[in-house]
Amino acid sequence: QARGYETQVERVFVSSDAPVELAVDLQPDIDALLSGRWEGSYGYPDGRQPEPKSVDFQVQRGELGGTSSEVNTFGAGAGPLTADLSGSIRGTIVRFVKTYDGSGGQTHAVTYQGGLDANAGRIRGTWNLGQSRGVFSLDRR
Repeated sequence: QARGYETQVERVFVSSDAPVELAVDLQPDIDALLSGRWEGSYGYPDGRQPEPKSVDFQVQRGELGGTSSEVNTFGAGAGPLTADLSGSIRGTIVRFVKTYDGSGGQTHAVTYQGGLDANAGRIRGTWNLGQSRGVFSLDRR
């Protein structure tokens, strides 16, 4: 098992003498599940209404990249806030950093960590920006 990738060992009988164990890499299945469009929301600890967001993940061998878009609730101008994503998935833990790309005058980074429910196509977790924290949820589309 290399770099935290999940593997499954299967026994295959190639003759009547003894089984041969094969390590099957499960990461490509997770990569395919995570890659693509996700939609959801993020919330603030003060109880404000959750804000909608969408992300497009590209995942290869557990390394995550992509982009996000959300309603502009704190930046300058009227357009959406967009950002670049960079992170990883290990087992069912998804971690990524969202770095705003300058839209709305924003360039700061927000850290996200969540748990993947592969059967439901859902990620739930928390975001962190300095002393500010909140929750987020994403559903596969």
